[in-house]
Amino acid sequence: MNNIPKITIVTPSFNQGRFLERTITSVLNQNYPNLEYLIIDGGSEDNSVEIIKRYEKHLTYWVNEPDRGQSHAINKGFARATGEIFGWLNSDDYYESGSLMAVVEAFQANPNAGAVIGAGGMLYEETGEVTVYQPFPVTLETLCQTLVDRFIMQPSCFFTRRAWQECGPLDENLHFAMDTDLWFRIAQKFSFAMTLKNLSTSVVHPDAKTTARAAESYADGFLVVLKYMGQRIARDQLIAIFEKLLVAKEREVAAIRSSLSWKVTSPLRAFHRRLKH
Repeated sequence: MNNIPKITIVTPSFNQGRFLERTITSVLNQNYPNLEYLIIDGGSEDNSVEIIKRYEKHLTYWVNEPDRGQSHAINKGFARATGEIFGWLNSDDYYESGSLMAVVEAFQANPNAGAVIGAGGMLYEETGEVTVYQPFPVTLETLCQTLVDRFIMQPSCFFTRRAWQECGPLDENLHFAMDTDLWFRIAQKFSFAMTLKNLSTSVVHPDAKTTARAAESYADGFLVVLKYMGQRIARDQLIAIFEKLLVAKEREVAAIRSSLSWKVTSPLRAFHRRLKH
């Protein structure tokens, strides 16, 4: 066990009881022999504490107390970390089988890397469909594209203790793009290695922050690009975002106009227009 690096996983959570057990078991079922697992709960009032206590003997540390949000919770966890490899897993996400060992193998194959990214899935709760996003070479330039047409699946990204010490902690003023902000800082000093293995799945549901508050998520991401890449690059990315949203809206309108219900109600709309004139 001495030659197997210790991995520290932090799970921030707040009132996510309906997802939390799957998250916890996905970490423990990795059966990784040198694991440090911490759960930082922000004072949940649902059944989260009951679930955490069920697995308490397998945890290195857990707490249930108010905090200043997700970024603060993650920082609190890593402040206690003693591992060589760090990662955080949100309480509505889960790891795929064999993920932690795959991460170790990627670091061993790339000993100078500060981070490893893998593939990651998005599970759409409403339909049950899963979309898997593949990793890509990470540079300051390619990180800009994550606002528009590329995704780094945060639970599929792991980094070294040294990278965290030199580039962390998370910016607690950011509530959506704090991960992207950290990737930019790491990319300024370290290389990213890749594994093609699907390491994690993120659940897309109505209560998820990036779903319920998508506009704020885009705004946070834009400000991060502006911070690290300057006004010109940020402007280009903002234009690309608007173009993407406009195309999506045009497709939505086209789908409505080609639908059977639109055609059936066409005479009623025509009659209403005649009444108005």
